[in-house]
Amino acid sequence: WFSAKIARARAAGAEVNMLNLFGYTGGATVAAARAGASVCHVDAADGMVKWCKENAALSGLAAAPIRYIVDDCLKFVRREFKRGRRYAVVGITVGCTTPLKGVAPAILAARRASCNRSLGVLVGGSIINARPELVSLMGADATAGDGRRAVQQAEGVVRLLAAQA
Repeated sequence: WFSAKIARARAAGAEVNMLNLFGYTGGATVAAARAGASVCHVDAADGMVKWCKENAALSGLAAAPIRYIVDDCLKFVRREFKRGRRYAVVGITVGCTTPLKGVAPAILAARRASCNRSLGVLVGGSIINARPELVSLMGADATAGDGRRAVQQAEGVVRLLAAQA
């Protein structure tokens, strides 16, 4: 499903970039890279970023266009958008190791700093599934309970924001 969506976008000439914040072990990073996206995987824990890199290698994606970044997500987002990097959708995994107090500021920083005025932000993870009210409190646009619905939500957010632009 996800692979087909990325393949169609690439076939239409679109460059597919994903920013995965609080990326943890990289499940979303590996899935997007396997489908042909360029991915920037960010986590503050060096061990998690190494684990993501190992998962990519084990998945046959050692040479895939994945940037592995060990950094504070909020600080990274500010610098990344200041550099003019563009992402259609930012994915944020909110897991048990994600500092909740850092998610809303990271989303706000991404929106303020992005040169992409139609930036869409999706959050997911077990905490969000248990407490869906956090989506709006954090300033995100959508969530989904699983990967398939996440892709559908991302497409809907991008369409909605493009129509508003």
